Amino acid sequence: MTHPTPDLQQVIIHAENAFDDPDGYFKNLSKLVAFKTESQISASLPILFDYLKRGVGPLFKELGYHIKIFENPIIGAGPVMLAERNEGSQFTVVGYGHVADDFRGRRHFDDVA
Repeated sequence: MTHPTPDLQQVIIHAENAFDDPDGYFKNLSKLVAFKTESQISASLPILFDYLKRGVGPLFKELGYHIKIFENPIIGAGPVMLAERNEGSQFTVVGYGHVADDFRGRRHFDDVA
């Protein structure tokens, strides 16, 4: 199913409004940081996929991007999301790779000390 891509001016207005609205900005931010994205732990791979699918992906879609999430060809590494937005005769392509915005807590270091 294809969705019409909002024009660039609409996207800019939407992004400015979302950023200027403290509830919108902090709502999105708190949703993203709630994902426990510890990519150093192989058991976290499903969470990393979920982070892209339910966290970052919808934010790109709101801005008119079409996204696709791929498994990383490096075994044990997190997924990669590519987002594309058609600007008429030009293309804007964004590549996003998740490396980890969450670090294993101190309790893990105490176990090995």
